[in-house]
Amino acid sequence: MQTRAVFRKFSCILVLFLMSLFFIQHVNASSAASGTFEITQPDGARFDAIQKGDEWQNWV
Repeated sequence: MQTRAVFRKFSCILVLFLMSLFFIQHVNASSAASGTFEITQPDGARFDAIQKGDEWQNWV
């Protein structure tokens, strides 16, 4: 009975892992949102920033 529970837990983990591999293939990145947005510094200073880049290289 204990081996059945271990097998069931292992098979559930295996199925979840295989499903995650399947869904990872269908994830696509998109470019950064265009336009400006306001950033507030810790000292209260504010400035407008533009986000640039993609999923590997990005900056403000």
